[in-house]
Formats: sequence, C-alpha cells, structure tokens
Amino acid sequence: KAVKRFLTKGEGHDDVLTNAMGSSSSSTDDNNESATTIVIPRPHLIMGTRKPSDFNAAAKSAYGKYTPNSSSSSQSNNNNSTTSPQLIAEEDGATNTTPLSIKTIAMDGISAPNGDDFDRVALSLKLNSKKKAMTILPEEAVGLLIAQVKKSVRDEFVKDFPESDLANDSNNAGGEDGEEEGDSYMDFPPAFAIPGWAT
Repeated sequence: KAVKRFLTKGEGHDDVLTNAMGSSSSSTDDNNESATTIVIPRPHLIMGTRKPSDFNAAAKSAYGKYTPNSSSSSQSNNNNSTTSPQLIAEEDGATNTTPLSIKTIAMDGISAPNGDDFDRVALSLKLNSKKKAMTILPEEAVGLLIAQVKKSVRDEFVKDFPESDLANDSNNAGGEDGEEEGDSYMDFPPAFAIPGWAT
C-alpha cells in the first residue's frame, strides 16, 4: 500500500522507507516465511532512457538479463544464456509473474509507446502475485534512494545532537500533521558530486 500510494500520489516517502524498503545490510526475518526481495540495480543508469537498446555499457551490464536483445548478443559467449522470461511474457502479452521487468511506456503513462521522444524505459514491479504489477520510473526509484539518504543523515544528526531543534521536531512527529512531519527530511538540500566529464 505504501508503494502504491507513493507512485500514485507522489507522497509518503517515510512509509515506503519504513515498510517497503531495505538496505543490503538488512537482516532477513526470523520466521520461516520466504519473502521475495525485489532489487532494482543502480536505477540512475537508465534515467531518461527511451528504449533498452539505448542503454550505455554500464546499464547493459546491470540490466542485461532484463533486456530483450541481451540473449542473442551474449549467447555465443555463454551457452546457458536464455531470453529473460519476464520479457517473453511481456512481448507475448501473457501475464507477468516475475517480480521485476523492464518495459517501455509513453510519458503520459496511458498511451502506447510510439518510438519517439516521449517514450521512456520503466520498471514493472510485481509486489503481490494476486495484483497487477506497478510501474515505477527510474527517476522515482532514484528519488527513493535520495530520500533514504536524507533520512539516514537526519537520524544520525538527531542521534549525535539530541538537544537540537531537529531532534525535537522528530520527537513531536506524532501529532495531527505527523505524516507531513515524517517526511520533513525531504526538505533537506542534497549535494551531489558530479564528475567533470558529465558537465
């Protein structure tokens, strides 16, 4: 529910980070239920890409098993390589049962892709086997990573400076507008190191 609300309304970062996202250091549950974890590898590599064939070398390496042409190019090098089952399902119009797949969508999210500048690569998340897959843009996945970093910085600051105003705001986040207060770290200005070749 938290992920669906985030994707449809663009709010509720804190709910997603608390209830639906984990880090590589997160421990698995002690119970015997086998929970499926969906890993979106390095989503920044495919931001703004119009179609999988436009992926650069780094994106092809990270998303090779999700792209339709990866098997034909690598089959000579690896006899065990086969076309990704989620892409076969998508191309044949069958029901997608895999947790993560790549698809091309139109920017409005409604129209069919036309092979023009308004197409974008998106990720299809199957969070529940009984419900339809949800579409998330790479930009939205990167936004969640940035939110996770901002929240981590806020939590560390509050831990180091418990007398700060920020710590008091965090402690008072359970009021009527607690939901907004929970996402207050989203107002923190981010700083990104951009390599010289990218400017």
